[in-house]
Formats: sequence, structure tokens, C-alpha cells
Amino acid sequence: MKLVIVAVLVTAIAFLGSRLSFVRLRLPLGIENLFLTGTEYVLVGLLLGGTALNLLDRPTLQGLYPFMGLGLSWIGMLFGIQWEFRRLTHIPKQVFRISLLQAIVTMAVVVVPFYFLFQKLFAYETGIVLIGAITLAAAASDTAQSGLALAARNAPSASRPLMRLLQNVSNLDGLVGVITFGIVSCVAIQNGETPAYLWVGASLGLGLTVGLLTVALTAYRLEGEEMLLVVIGAVVFGGGLALYLNLSPLLVNLIAGMVVANLAGGRAKAGIQNVLLRGERSIYILFLILVGAGWEIGSIWIAALLPAYLIARTFGKILGGYLSAQLFLPQPGPLKQIGLGLLSHGGMAVAIVVNLHQIHRSELTDAVISVVLLGMLVSELIGPTLVRRLLEKTP
Repeated sequence: MKLVIVAVLVTAIAFLGSRLSFVRLRLPLGIENLFLTGTEYVLVGLLLGGTALNLLDRPTLQGLYPFMGLGLSWIGMLFGIQWEFRRLTHIPKQVFRISLLQAIVTMAVVVVPFYFLFQKLFAYETGIVLIGAITLAAAASDTAQSGLALAARNAPSASRPLMRLLQNVSNLDGLVGVITFGIVSCVAIQNGETPAYLWVGASLGLGLTVGLLTVALTAYRLEGEEMLLVVIGAVVFGGGLALYLNLSPLLVNLIAGMVVANLAGGRAKAGIQNVLLRGERSIYILFLILVGAGWEIGSIWIAALLPAYLIARTFGKILGGYLSAQLFLPQPGPLKQIGLGLLSHGGMAVAIVVNLHQIHRSELTDAVISVVLLGMLVSELIGPTLVRRLLEKTP
């Protein structure tokens, strides 16, 4: 009975929050950004969880486990459907190169120190430690778009090329982290002697199957309710089977979304995207509440790991941005500092580490989640201000 009551309560909060949140308020930049991204719902979940009210205790969270998978699957499908290759050809090649290089540099700068830190602090096998460090690095590579949009208001006209570059990079670099995590998550599967590359192939095959089924079912002229049922069915089928196999629902539905984006007809694709966008806020809020409720800071080393993560990620973004601008832009100028504009964390980072937690729950993954959630709160507070200052420096 408690599970039903709590499920109704959480769903009601998500439904109401989707209509009241994500609005612009007259607040300092960082605080306003928290409300724009819905990050406050992590704190709502923390309040409802075992830390305070204990409404969402461990057994209740286990009962709501499918909702977590739904959130991951929805995020993956919505992200994937944006990758229509014909539209991407209009983006300059150097933007792709900058996005890729700065994401790889950021991951490299984060993974090396945290691999050794996790080895020292947690008594786990080397493979699990490496997977945890790579997952944290994959989350670090992602950039939020909300902070950029917030800082773009009233930005000087001379900064528009820089702003456009930052927005394009933030749209693209999340893909690097998701694919990296999707491959690494296959290594984390403990299932006999099955090689990891077969699980990578299974993820690809499952994503293609879900995407092709969705394209086939939406080839008919569907009404709004019918389209909603097809989309929910596809998301739940792909995500549920991925979780059953211990694969990443994030990666599987990302692949499915890409298939839809490039093979579905114009009317069908628009209908699917509209359904995903209409449900995005409610699903995302529900996801954040459950993440907050299940958040266990756990390790006493978080106080040391968090500053190390913030320093490593900041240095990685700055170094990656500098190298990218030097290598791929004919006149780098102030664009050499683009890393300072890419420090805001996106929701994809949370999805990545939560997905790992579902595959391999341990004190190590508890620590990874805590580092990313706390790092996200800090970066959301300071990110827009740094972007604004970077734009103001543009001659």
C-alpha cells in the first residue's frame, strides 16, 4: 500500500513540477540556473528519502526501480532523435573536432587521477575501479546547455560567434560520454565468460531493433494517443530489455533514437519527437526525485574526492578547449578560453553515473554518484557567471 501511495505522490510532484519549474526567475545567475535545470528536485528526493522523511526507503525504491529505467530510456531516446545526419552536415567540421578533442582530453585528465584514488580508497578489483573511473570521466565530459542559454541573454553582439561555438559543442560532447560509458558498461557485466564485445554488439543490435520497430509502427498515420502508446512501448521495451540484460538503457535508446531520426518519415519523426518533448519534463523530474531519494553519500572520502573532481574536470575542460582552439581554429584569439564556458554539468552526466549504479551497486558507485551530484550543484552555481565573463572579454 505504501508503494502505491508514494508512487502517486512522486508522480503528482513530477506532473505539477513540470508545469511550475524550468522557468526564468529574477535571481542571481547560478541560483536561476538551478531552477532552469530542475536540479532542485534532487534535493526534493533527498528530503523524501531515507535521509529525512523516509517515504522513499530502500524497499519502496526497489519497487519504483522501473521508473528509474524509464527515465534513463526516455533521456536516451530524446537525445538520440536529435542526431539526424542530414542536419549535422550543416555544422562546420571544426566544431565536431573541437567537441571530440575537448571531451577526450577532459576524460583523460579525470580518469587518470581517479583511477589511482579509487584504487587507494576502495578495496575492489582493478577492473571495477577502472570502470568507475572511466564512468566518472564520461560524466565529466558532458556540458549543460541551460547555463549557456542563460548567459547568452544580454551578451554583447561581438560574442555571438563564441556563443554559437559553445552551444554547438555542448550539443555534441554528450555523445562522447554516452558512447564511452555504453561500451565500458558492457565490460562491467558479470555473466560467465561472454566477451565484452558481444555485449557491445547486443546493445547495438537491441537499439537497432527498437528503432526499426518504432519506424515501422509509426509509418501508419497515427493519432496523438496512438503515437503516445507506440513511443512509450518502444522506450519501455528497449529500456526494460536492456536492464534485464544489464546493458545500458541510455545507449540502447540513444541508438534507437538515431535510427528514428534518420529513417522515419517527416510526419512520423515529428510526432515521435513531440511525444518525447511533451513528456520530457515530467519524466526528468521523476528521475531526479528518485536519484535524490536513493542518494547515499556513504564514503567519508567524499570531502576529498569532490574538490579533486572539480579541479580535474575544470583543468580538463580548459586544457581541452585550449588545444582544440589551437589545432582547429585558424585564428584562436579569445576562443582559446572556450573551456571556461563548458563547465556547467548537464543531466546526461547524472544519467550516466546512475546507469552504472544500476549495473554494479557498491560503495564505489555510491561515491561516483555523490561526486557527480555535488559537482553538478557547484558547477550549475558558478557556470553561467564564468560564461558571462568569457563573453564579456570578447573584443
